Amino acid sequence: MLRKLGFYSAAEYMHDNDFLYVNKVKETQWLLEHVHDFIEIVLVLDGKGLQYIDGTPMRVQEGDVYVLPVGVSHVFRPSTAKSAAPLIVRNLMIRAEWLEQIKHCLPDFAMKQFADWLMGKGDDPQRRWSKAADHLGAIRRISESMHNILAKRDASYLTQAMVWS
Repeated sequence: MLRKLGFYSAAEYMHDNDFLYVNKVKETQWLLEHVHDFIEIVLVLDGKGLQYIDGTPMRVQEGDVYVLPVGVSHVFRPSTAKSAAPLIVRNLMIRAEWLEQIKHCLPDFAMKQFADWLMGKGDDPQRRWSKAADHLGAIRRISESMHNILAKRDASYLTQAMVWS
């Protein structure tokens, strides 16, 4: 049975010259499983629930980090609809065209392969996405800094955000 998938474009979140967008979202039951034309790194900030990746459910909890290349379908679901235990995530969205433009600056072949994988050009069907754990909170702190820099949008925000990426 085919699943109905939504589609999100980088243009819905980022201005024309932006390469990065960071937000914080309280997940709901109504969002469609979706794909997008940007790279997404998702950090579970609080709560528990499920994430469906390519239709397969997996449990998620605070500290889980998911790297979702272009074209990987996914959606989060909180474990309960009650607002007392929300599932909150931080999304780091990276414009794929930007990564393509800077790929030639990457120092070695392995890094270029990793960039291709992030852009959905990987040739390993068994490794469509990746998961890690933020046990020490470093990814959380960096993502909060990135979110704060981008929220200011002062004259230096792109340069500062690039330092973190």
